[in-house]
Amino acid sequence: MFGYSAPVFWTGILLLITFSLNVHWFPVAGMRDVTIEGSFLAHFWDVTRHLVLPAVTLGSIFLALYSRLSRASMMEVLGSDYVRTANAKGLKSNQVVYKHALKNALSPVVTLAGLQFSAVLSGLGAGACSCLFADRHLGRSEPAIRSHQIHSLHSSGITA
Repeated sequence: MFGYSAPVFWTGILLLITFSLNVHWFPVAGMRDVTIEGSFLAHFWDVTRHLVLPAVTLGSIFLALYSRLSRASMMEVLGSDYVRTANAKGLKSNQVVYKHALKNALSPVVTLAGLQFSAVLSGLGAGACSCLFADRHLGRSEPAIRSHQIHSLHSSGITA
């Protein structure tokens, strides 16, 4: 519930202090390290390390919402007739949950994730997150359109 109730900038600051300044696991700012030389994998790993904290910051907003929705949906599906029938047939509880109940319980979660994907890209916290992590491409598509930054547009799905 912390990610749902805490503001994006506060979550980002706490993650920066903990994992960048104290533990030194992730870089503090930017999109890539200019001193990295080498193959494609070295650059890929560097960009991935720079994107972990912003991704966790933006993802923490929806974590509580998805977990509550998943639990409610799963509880509803586990009480349905076909699940009771599968239990009565003598199937193991893991088979009942994973093969019968989970498929139907995840439908509302996937629907909500698809609807909220655009909210993450359009700026629900992405503006504050981009300022905090000093990444000018995160959550900003208008400057990318004006300056023809194709890689930024491709990542946000706005290409024509």
